[in-house]
Amino acid sequence: MLLAMGIGVAAVMVLTALGEGARRYVTGEFSSLGTNLVIVIPGRSETTGASPALFAGETPRDLTVADAAALTRSALVSRVA
Repeated sequence: MLLAMGIGVAAVMVLTALGEGARRYVTGEFSSLGTNLVIVIPGRSETTGASPALFAGETPRDLTVADAAALTRSALVSRVA
């Protein structure tokens, strides 16, 4: 009985440590990106779930070179790739 309790406590401690380690890793990865970086990836409504554009009566579309050019004209955007 005592052995089972010890194994249970050890298992909880190991799982808690793994979860905390994973949380710190993910937080560190996102922090390394910086606070002024935005990545925009177009998606399809059938692969990414419901699109907010569907509620406005619009259909989602791919990003174009014209979209990138419009972003470069903004004073708030320093770089577009």
